[in-house]
Amino acid sequence: MIAEGSSAAAPSDRTDACAPSSRGEFGAHAPSDAPAHPNSVPNPRTHASGSALDQLARAACTVGQPAGSVPVGCLLLGWALGGSPLWGLLTVTALAVLPVASVLALRAFGVVDTLRITGRTRLILLAGGAAWELIAVALLWSWGAQAPLRAGLIGVLAALVAMLALHPTGVSAHTSIPALFAGALLPGAPVWGALMVVAAAVAGWARLRVGAHTLAQVAAWPPVVGAAGLVGAVLAG
Repeated sequence: MIAEGSSAAAPSDRTDACAPSSRGEFGAHAPSDAPAHPNSVPNPRTHASGSALDQLARAACTVGQPAGSVPVGCLLLGWALGGSPLWGLLTVTALAVLPVASVLALRAFGVVDTLRITGRTRLILLAGGAAWELIAVALLWSWGAQAPLRAGLIGVLAALVAMLALHPTGVSAHTSIPALFAGALLPGAPVWGALMVVAAAVAGWARLRVGAHTLAQVAAWPPVVGAAGLVGAVLAG
């Protein structure tokens, strides 16, 4: 599972891991005044970084990067719905390790020239990630996943379909990934699901605060992703 496109801007000496990036959500060295998506609006707060809220927002962006939130979400999904730490590890392996390995292979063979999710690369990585999730879900089912975990996995797949459909909107991956896991977790582990809702809200606020996304990209579309995951999990349960 992998996840925002951006427009290019003039070179700058400033680097900010949470500022809008011309190389996508995983980019860390693009000018801070470059919107992360054509619909985004640069935020003057990224230039005046002295306030405590600005520092908190940048820290939240760093902690909530998809490269970290995906494995954490997978571990939580497998552990909470599978009933043991072993299922957490198996879920991380199937849902996170294998897709990442496939992306690295795409990079090694020149199919994509960057691991940052932007432009054509963004769609390739999202589609490839979704394909791997199908394989991962089949593996977990074959390994004997319990009914609550199977329902959660269907929720994950439904949410991924929603993310692919919302790709043209520039939907925030920082916000959508915790929303995805929230929807998948809520039916079987409501407390953990509620905590993921809070994580999604914090991520959305942080991405908006640093000017990386518009309000719609953090507050309108990620809830659609979460709702798709919730509906998928409920129907599968």
